[in-house]
Amino acid sequence: MVRSNTYDLRDDTGFFVRYASRNGGIFVDCAIHDIDLSLWYLRNPLPKACWAAGTLQHHPELEDLSDVDNAVGIVEFWGGKIAYFYCPRTQTHGHDACTEVTGTDGKIMVNVMPLHSGGSCRQVRHAK
Repeated sequence: MVRSNTYDLRDDTGFFVRYASRNGGIFVDCAIHDIDLSLWYLRNPLPKACWAAGTLQHHPELEDLSDVDNAVGIVEFWGGKIAYFYCPRTQTHGHDACTEVTGTDGKIMVNVMPLHSGGSCRQVRHAK
């Protein structure tokens, strides 16, 4: 399973809403690289089903563009693999992106900060 979060800083300048008319929607704008990497991590699986939900928390004018400012997407692949994407564009704490890949032999976390928040860090081991 791949879980990816890409948090964008809340934009109160109006730039983001003006750009939204040509950005391809929240998943293309905020998660295209996450989606691409997920397919690579999971070795190019074939999609079986997908679901998405979104809300308008800060930019109601996006409704006119059929877009949202917070979204979750889940893709189920043949063979039991899953990818999960969370894309909020309204984070007051700023931009943040992280990915977790969970498999049968463990989990890899990228850009998650357990070391700086009282957690631990270990070297990656490869077992054959």
